[in-house]
Amino acid sequence: MDNESITKPIDMLPIRMWISACLIGLSSFMFGYQIVALNSCLVAGDANSVSACYNGDDDSSPSCPKGTIFDDLNLTDIQIQIATSLVVAGAWVGCFIAAKPSEKYGRKVTLLMNNLLYIVGSILSASGNFNLLCAGRFIGGLGVGVTSSVGPVLLSEISHETTRGKLTTFHPAFITFGIVCASLLAYGFVTYFNHGWQLVQICGAIPAVIMIIFSPWMTESPKWLLTRKNDRAGAVLMQLRPTGTDDAVEAEV
Repeated sequence: MDNESITKPIDMLPIRMWISACLIGLSSFMFGYQIVALNSCLVAGDANSVSACYNGDDDSSPSCPKGTIFDDLNLTDIQIQIATSLVVAGAWVGCFIAAKPSEKYGRKVTLLMNNLLYIVGSILSASGNFNLLCAGRFIGGLGVGVTSSVGPVLLSEISHETTRGKLTTFHPAFITFGIVCASLLAYGFVTYFNHGWQLVQICGAIPAVIMIIFSPWMTESPKWLLTRKNDRAGAVLMQLRPTGTDDAVEAEV
């Protein structure tokens, strides 16, 4: 069998590959969402200062959006800068801690466990307490760092060389989609709902829950399985390639 006949059918992506790539992409979606989830809620409307919006448990003043974070937290400029930058600090740390579990336990397991960081980070960020907000932002940032290290690797390792460019674009595409969704949700919740900023934060956990629920449809990296001398590598690869390409799969292994 010549090269052309082997590689041509591989260009078609089976449904299992699309589902796996989209589930991996959810982690990238949360990457983008976490980056802007808080920034989109830092609005004061027509108020002269953010302090003018602070009413504690009461509704916002007429000049402030109903769901602005400044209705519940009277944040100083320094506190705003700390809270927004902690996700970047967490991401920097997360990049370094992702390598060991990814190599030891696998790319899939690492990304699934990483969802706990997104869930815990989102819950703490929505707590309404500044200290817990900072903790949540940092934990969410850890998740961002792990995603940035492991997500593109898993997408690359489940794809064939003829489709790798197509699949690896899922990572930046889902990041951008997450940024857009966070901004749109913030516009709706912060503008029209009391304490809407908290709804924006807690929504960051929803993609993580979805990813966990549908995790059986997400495949592990065949390359990682081969490095562990796991005999499931060939079977996993068969799920990710079109039917009728057994010879091509064997050659790829």
